[in-house]
Amino acid sequence: MKKAIPIIIVIVAVAAYFVLHQGEKGVPTKQQPALEHYREVTLYYGASDANGLVAEARRVEISDQLTDNIRRVIDELVSGPRNGGVATIPSSTRIRAVFANQGIAYIDFSRDIVDDFSGGTAAEYTLVSSLVQTIAANFPEIDGVRILVEGEEATTIGGHLYISTVLRPKDWR
Repeated sequence: MKKAIPIIIVIVAVAAYFVLHQGEKGVPTKQQPALEHYREVTLYYGASDANGLVAEARRVEISDQLTDNIRRVIDELVSGPRNGGVATIPSSTRIRAVFANQGIAYIDFSRDIVDDFSGGTAAEYTLVSSLVQTIAANFPEIDGVRILVEGEEATTIGGHLYISTVLRPKDWR
């Protein structure tokens, strides 16, 4: 019996330790919420006076995948401004796919970006500029953008500008 007392004391001490330290160092509890990761991003919309772009800050959920984060930021851009800017991409536009390769982001849009675009040369320039500047501002690892429509390289959005090349931020200010 004398040998059993130290063993019982050790078992009680270990059990007490786990009860007191529940939730620490990876011991899950039901009260711990899932961690959500957000980042403040900068979106670029058309200026209300039609003179360039205006920046708008927004918080978006992020993941550890670059292409998922690009998609989320562009989805926010398509959703339109909340603070006085002018939408640049038709709200009906959907992102079909996003991928990145060697510093180039490829954004594949639904046909709506072309079909529902209703502007002239300045509006088309603003659309492309807002997309390129938004990606450049938020993803330093991306130094160029290619626009695809329904999986094909886009040559133009509204028939005014040739965009069938890598679009670099320095060229679209």
